[in-house]
Amino acid sequence: MADDAPQHELLVVLDGEINIEGREGGASLRAGCSLIVPKGGSFRWSVGDQAKLVFMRYLAEDAQGGAGLVFVDPKVPLSPSGSPAAELLLSDTPSCRNNTLYATPSRHWSAGVWDSTPYHRAPMVYGHYELMHILEGSVRITDDQGRATTFEQDSIFLVPKGAKCSWLSEEHVRKVWGILRIPS
Repeated sequence: MADDAPQHELLVVLDGEINIEGREGGASLRAGCSLIVPKGGSFRWSVGDQAKLVFMRYLAEDAQGGAGLVFVDPKVPLSPSGSPAAELLLSDTPSCRNNTLYATPSRHWSAGVWDSTPYHRAPMVYGHYELMHILEGSVRITDDQGRATTFEQDSIFLVPKGAKCSWLSEEHVRKVWGILRIPS
């Protein structure tokens, strides 16, 4: 099957295997692997038997000229990034690192890999949608109703815009992330 992506996508394979071929080459993506497909990216894909996938899509904006498929390397080098705001921290300031692998020109949609040392953050309201795929470690998210859920390695979850929740990680956490910021 040949496709020109009609939207930007972060794709995570949950189960099975898909084969992808684009201008950049090809790869087989198995459970736990991720791929970023910029809008207009040309590729072919196939599935042997069956596969389960989760997508985060953004339709509104064109891609940067010539943007190609980004096969997400979970061990990609990361650079120091900002930590949660000091007034929200209930623990020592963590050491956070990030690599934004792709972003639209307006940065309304972006995806990458992030990690952090353990920390505890008070509840805050998310101003964006964030899809997270935990690669290493675990995090406990508690919503404003006091419902706590622990997400461990290989968990995939979405924090919707407007959600108010806290974050508690008692070990190193590494994740693939996709963020959608819808302008007001």
